[in-house]
Amino acid sequence: MKAMTEARFCEHIIFLAHAPLRVYDKSGIREAVYVDHGEQADILEVDTVFEKMLLEKKREEFPILYIEQAHIAYGIIAGEERDYILGPCCMDGRPGAAVRLLLEKHGMDMDTPYRIGCVDQFELSELIVMLYEMATGNQFDKNQLMIVSFLDEQMEWNIGRQRHRVFHERQEEAVLHNPYSQEVREQGSIRKGDLEGLNKSFRESYAGKVGRVAADELRNEKNLAIVVISVSCRSAIEGGILPEIAFSISDAYIRQVEETKKMGEAIAVSRKAEIDLCRMVREERQSEKQHGKQSTVVVRCKELVLKYLHTKLSAKDLAAELEVTPGYLSQIFAKEEGRTLTDYIADEKIKFAKEQLIYTEDSYEMIAYTYGFSSQSHFGSVFKKRTGMTPGEFREHYRAKEL
Repeated sequence: MKAMTEARFCEHIIFLAHAPLRVYDKSGIREAVYVDHGEQADILEVDTVFEKMLLEKKREEFPILYIEQAHIAYGIIAGEERDYILGPCCMDGRPGAAVRLLLEKHGMDMDTPYRIGCVDQFELSELIVMLYEMATGNQFDKNQLMIVSFLDEQMEWNIGRQRHRVFHERQEEAVLHNPYSQEVREQGSIRKGDLEGLNKSFRESYAGKVGRVAADELRNEKNLAIVVISVSCRSAIEGGILPEIAFSISDAYIRQVEETKKMGEAIAVSRKAEIDLCRMVREERQSEKQHGKQSTVVVRCKELVLKYLHTKLSAKDLAAELEVTPGYLSQIFAKEEGRTLTDYIADEKIKFAKEQLIYTEDSYEMIAYTYGFSSQSHFGSVFKKRTGMTPGEFREHYRAKEL
């Protein structure tokens, strides 16, 4: 098999990052520039002082993720024969604000159009690691990249100082953290789907206090709530909830935590998340008692249904991805789930369509399109068959109730 050329590899990188990639010889002379579409001026050509500063940050033994300001990032890679700078990339999905910052900081014409690519931190880290491995032949990990890029001696010293301060404060106050055993009972209840045990753990009295993880009171409460939701999400997965479902619920509750404005609201949201996750585990356990523990094929099939819910799903397509025959998949699914695969897909589509009817203003045609129905009338027919109501009747009744 022929090895991919450096030029072709670089083209793949910029296609994924939507950002310029520059190649330098070991003395710092630019040899080539790979640019997505190549419409705009290169910031590093305009601001050569900044370009020199980036090159000086390179390290022969590992790649670097450099954050210029806020969420504007660059990758700096020292290869065996050449060096590379990838970026700028916008990591927060707000390219307009990033462009204004860049043009102003680097003395560029504010009236000349400039486009910056958006890529999240994890994707950018993966691209930097890929480029490093291509350039050096050495493997590197995204987590290592974070450590070598940001965890310097000053930060390590700050961590040590914070650790000492927390221990000192606790000793001065003679107050311990909330007992670990209480947390074990709380999370154990979620894993078992034991709502009564969960509520009992909420009511427990203990001498300790929950930790302080931020100086600001409201921020501290939000951070603690996020921790509780994240841990509870993992407990629910261990209890049998599909990871994608649990993670989506966790993300939704954490977003709501971030929107809270008053003390007490974030804790209330985190408690509601724990209760909802615990209830889902209980329902899953009850289903297992009724139909038995499901096989890996059925569990994976459910995950695929969730993944491709917005498409026209069929047993044939799912079976192909699971590498089994459609007949076998339909048979084992009906046996373990207690309903046909076709009914399960329709029920899942209708379940999410209900939420869209309640929580959005989307048209019935848009909702039908979103969940892969052939037409609005097809969606309405399936919806009424499974709910006894038309989409319009459902929205009118339940939206008013929710509001």
